Amino acid sequence: MERLLFALTQQDVQLAESDLSVIETIIWIFVIAGALAILIFFRVLVAHILCPLVLKKGYSLQETKAFWKCFWLGIPGYIYVLALPDRNLQMQNDLLIAALQQIAANNKKE
Repeated sequence: MERLLFALTQQDVQLAESDLSVIETIIWIFVIAGALAILIFFRVLVAHILCPLVLKKGYSLQETKAFWKCFWLGIPGYIYVLALPDRNLQMQNDLLIAALQQIAANNKKE
């Protein structure tokens, strides 16, 4: 009788431990899913914030694929977007150089 009682309590302990491990596993799944959701939200938010910067620099979003680079690459993608050269400024510099060359050519003719 005593052995039967001991065996029942041992089975109860094993069942309780297995239930606890299932609960712990479910909790870890929710923790990991929550962390992934926060990571995805943060990356979408930062990529969405950096997209207008690409447009201000004179690039199209299709040309640079800046949103996807920021989303998939994370920090290297953010650095890529921030390091893009400013095409508008380059165009203004090219126009200024062309105007100065034309002025210099006109001065040489006179």
